[in-house]
Amino acid sequence: MLIGADSALWGLVVMSVCLAAAWVSSPLRQDRSLTHWDAQQRHVRDGFVVVYWRPGSWGCLRLRSALRSVSGQILWVNVWADDEAAAFVRDVNGGAEVVPTAILRNGDAVSHPTPEALRADLSARTA
Repeated sequence: MLIGADSALWGLVVMSVCLAAAWVSSPLRQDRSLTHWDAQQRHVRDGFVVVYWRPGSWGCLRLRSALRSVSGQILWVNVWADDEAAAFVRDVNGGAEVVPTAILRNGDAVSHPTPEALRADLSARTA
């Protein structure tokens, strides 16, 4: 036998992990995301934190996963789906399309925010 049962099983595991990673990081994956202007209106009106992200960014994926427990308090805007969002991110980052970029309650823009920083901003909002 050229390929043993153990090799075939490991091949299946590796293939499954690769397919899952491709799905998670795919720009074709449909995700609920607001437009830049909708998010800005809700940010001003209701005090939401806004996070600009893009599919395929592992930094965005890690941030989103780490903030899953407070996801209802954060507005996510996909810069690949909204040209105005991409232009805004470039504007606040000196011309670079840096994601994730967050807009805190006080209006400050933060590039590569930590989950702890966003949680602190959210808890200050509810305090």
